Amino acid sequence: MSSRYMNVVDKLMLGQNNFIAIVEICSKYYLISITDKGVNILKELEEFHHLPDGKESSVKFNNILDKYKKTFNLRKQQ
Repeated sequence: MSSRYMNVVDKLMLGQNNFIAIVEICSKYYLISITDKGVNILKELEEFHHLPDGKESSVKFNNILDKYKKTFNLRKQQ
């Protein structure tokens, strides 16, 4: 799904009506959450490199998610 200024790069279903996605907006990449209650920007992905369809990255989406979880948990504890 894409438009002139936005593109959904990848999306992962976490549960019923719960997703996380990587979106490109004006050449910047963001990790967002999508629920039935709304859409939230979780993090700007400053080091994200989008690969064309059909090519695998050495960086797996789960690695990005794990890195975010660690950062988020550290912020919660402070």
